[in-house]
Parts: sequence; structure tokens; C-alpha cells
Amino acid sequence: MSVITFGNAKLEYRIRYSSKAKRKRIEITPFSIELIVPESTSHEEISSFMKTKAKEIFVSQEKLKAKSKSFFQERDQYFSGGKVSFRGRRLAVWVEYGAVDESVVSYKSRFYITLPMTVAEDEKELVVGRVVREWLRARLLQDSIEIANELGKPLSLSFKSVRVREQKHIWATCGKDGILYINFLLIRVPRKALEYVIAHELAHLTHRNHSEKFWALVGKMVPGFIDYQNMLDGMG
Repeated sequence: MSVITFGNAKLEYRIRYSSKAKRKRIEITPFSIELIVPESTSHEEISSFMKTKAKEIFVSQEKLKAKSKSFFQERDQYFSGGKVSFRGRRLAVWVEYGAVDESVVSYKSRFYITLPMTVAEDEKELVVGRVVREWLRARLLQDSIEIANELGKPLSLSFKSVRVREQKHIWATCGKDGILYINFLLIRVPRKALEYVIAHELAHLTHRNHSEKFWALVGKMVPGFIDYQNMLDGMG
């Protein structure tokens, strides 16, 4: 993590080098800041760029934090022009008919859904809702497995598998059998908040309590996790 300051505020941000990026781009959620840059971008150029953007980033993130709880409670809208919650943002939906045998979902800053010509107009929203939820569930599972491996392997925390399910009163659980159960609603929160939840459950593989050693282990995996813990406590 890198840091810039604005007044007394310290803004932590992640740098992601991308072979596809043609320019610098900042993605901001209530509790995360990510700078995407071309692979050839120097550290000095990144530092200078982020300093010029410090005020803009601070103001944007504070606004997002203020509305994060209401954002989490907004309903997904499965029609063209509607919005779906994904990784701490509300993303637009575009629906069209095409020469496909099955409905197709693609994601690039928004959700594009292509439906078979056989889908009736009055069934359109129902079908879109089903395929988008299926896509989101698969993406959450993929992200969760990836994060659990990234966080757990360096500390020899080995889980058996990950499963996504709908849970009303808990974000995640870790069974004694090593299976991590992740709440489907976590597809709505920023990736960093998901990382905290998974770190919390991985730590239970070693500590079946919430002792100081447990929280120290969580902190090793996700420094500054308290921000995301507070965020999720406010949404629960």
C-alpha cells in the first residue's frame, strides 16, 4: 500500500500496473483507492500524479462513505438503464437481444446482457435478474477463492473449499472442516472489505475465538482491517 496525505488525513491506495491501460485511472470506493497505470509508469510519476489528486480523492471518498449504508440497501434493477451493486459501486445495466442460444453477461465498467430472441418481453426482467445473479454469485466465489489463497498460503492457513450462500445474520463462517461460507451480499461491498471478511474466517482456522492472537493474525493479512470491520458492522 502507498500513502498520500490531505490535511490530517492519510489516504492509502493500491497501485495496479496494467498492460491494457493507456492512461492513469483512479477507482474510488468508500474504503479503498486503486490507481491503475500503464506498466511503464515510474514511481515518481505516480507519486506526483497522486499528490495533485489528493483533494479530489479525499472529497470523493468522504461522499461515498457518507452514502455507503444507503447504497448497500438499494435494490438491484434488472432492465436497461437500471443499476446493480458490485464491489462498492452502482453499475449501469444494458440489455439487448442477439443471436445467442443462451443469455450472456459481460462486464466492463457496466453490465451488458444479451438475451436470446426467444425471451418474451414480459419475461425479460425476470431472465435478466436470474442471469445477473448467477454471474455475481460465480464472480464472488472466484474472488473469494483467489483472496483466500493469496492471504492464507503465506501463513500456511489452508482451507478446504469456499461456498457462497445467502445468510441473513452473518457475513461468513468457517467450519471446523475448513470450509469457508461467504454471504452472497458481500458481492456488493468493496474488494478490500471482502478481503477482511475472508481474513477473519481464515484466522479461525488457527484460533477458534476472538483473542488478541486472533486479531493479530487478521491484521497480518489485512492491515487497517478495522475500517472494513466498522463498515460492515454499520451495514449489518
